[in-house]
Formats: sequence, C-alpha cells, structure tokens
Amino acid sequence: MAPIQSDVIAGSSIDWRSVVGGAIGAAALSLVLMGFGGALGLSMTSARGYGGFSGTTIGILSAIWLALVYVMTFAAGGYIAGRMRKPTSPGSKEREFRDGAHGFLVWALGTLVGAYMLASVATGTAQTAVSAASSVAQAAGQMAGAASSTNAASELLAYNVDRMLRPTGAPTTTSAPQINARDTTEIARIIGISVANGTLSTVDRDYLASIVTRYGVAAPEATKRVDEAYNTLAVKKLELEQKARAVAESARKAGILAAFLLAAVSLVGMVAAAWSAACGGRDRDENRELQIFGQSRLW
Repeated sequence: MAPIQSDVIAGSSIDWRSVVGGAIGAAALSLVLMGFGGALGLSMTSARGYGGFSGTTIGILSAIWLALVYVMTFAAGGYIAGRMRKPTSPGSKEREFRDGAHGFLVWALGTLVGAYMLASVATGTAQTAVSAASSVAQAAGQMAGAASSTNAASELLAYNVDRMLRPTGAPTTTSAPQINARDTTEIARIIGISVANGTLSTVDRDYLASIVTRYGVAAPEATKRVDEAYNTLAVKKLELEQKARAVAESARKAGILAAFLLAAVSLVGMVAAAWSAACGGRDRDENRELQIFGQSRLW
C-alpha cells in the first residue's frame, strides 16, 4: 500500500488563510441576513395594539431566524474554507477529514470572535450603566423619600392607617378628632415591621389598639381594626412574594430552555460548517461548478 502523501502546507497542516477567509465571509453574510431579518420583523409589527403580530410571535420568529442565519452562514463559511484550501493528497480520506476540520475551525474562530465581541459590548454597557448610576446617585438619594411615599406598598399602608383611625359614624367638623402625625407615623412603623417579620405580637397589638381608642373608637372595635389592617397587609405581602417567585421560576425555566437551544444551534452550526467544508473540498477536487440560483457564480 502506497503511503499517504503529506498534506502539510507551508510547514503547517492548517491553511489559516482559508479558515480566516471563511470566517470573514460567514460574518459578513450574517450581518446582511440580520439586517434583512430586522427589516422584515419591523414590517410585521405595528404601533397599534390590534395590528401586526404579537410580541410572543415576533420573539419565536426572531429566534427561528437567528438559528437559521447562524447555521446557514457557517455552512457558507465552511464551504468557502474547504474549497479554497490547497491540499496535496486529493482523493484520500485524510484530505476529506482535513477539509472538514477546516470547516470546524471556521466555526470555532467565528464563535470565539462573536463571544468576545458580545462580552466587550456587555462590559461597555455595564461600565456606562455604572457611570450613569454614579452621576445620579445624589439626586436619587434626595428623591428616595418622595418615591417611597408614592409607591403602591406605602399607599396601601397609609390607607390602612387612616382606616384604623377613622372615627365611628359621621363626625361633624367640630367633633372630628385631630389626627396626630406622630401617631400615624408610629402605627405605620409598627405595622410595617410586624408584616415584614410575619407576626404581630400581643404587646404591639394592644398598644396599637390603645392609640386607635384615642380617636373615639371603642376598644373592641379598635382591636378589630388593628387585626384587619395587619391581615390585609400580610396577605398583600404574600401575594407579592408569590408573584416574585413565579416570575423568578419563569425566568429560570426560560434561561434553561435558551441555554439548551443555544447549545443545540451551536452544535448544528458546527456540523454544518464541517460538512460544507468537506463538500467544498470534493467540489474543488472534481472541479465542479457551484450552482447558486441557477448560475455558476454570482458575479
């Protein structure tokens, strides 16, 4: 059996020129297809609520398009690398393997460069966000008190405090008790801390009831109002916690699914690049013309 002829080119088994050329071609083609897909996606959306596709549909179609672009561009880059490589052992199994290996390197190079670019963009975005956050930190601190008094939780707490101190019946202007700001602040603080801790102690409960009785409310009614306010806020807290857990669980499941799909698409792109490179090598050895849209070339 005749020995397999060496496939070394310029002292190396890898033709980096064809690898880099294939990777550049794949990157350029992906930019064109991404732009086309973005324009197509915008044409399917509408500012009107009743027009265009829903956000979920657009998201699914975008993911499918990105996956197709990823696979197609690496297949094209692999074909370019395989066809442009210059082997010295045509027709051998080793030649076919090395053609496919060059397609794999196109995929590897494109993936690493893409990951580096994404990491650079993410780092730059994070630095910009940190800079912007530091520039408005002082203003945010000044607005914190006002913001905390206008959020939904504070409004609900204030409403329940007002409800606890509401006079019995329909008081006249002269008989209506004057609400003490210190009492409302103390009640809100005790109720808020108790809800956060998950329990209202007997001491706090009796003390709050004693404050309510100062405003003309009978002791049994005052105790009832304290219990109702605490239970209302505790239930609201539980609802918010359940919603937060549901959102976190949905995000976790979406992250797992996205990671699996990304890995699967990456593997398909790798196979497509290697297979296309092998096909390009066979076309090169057989001097076969590449037919695209019925033409042997695009230029």
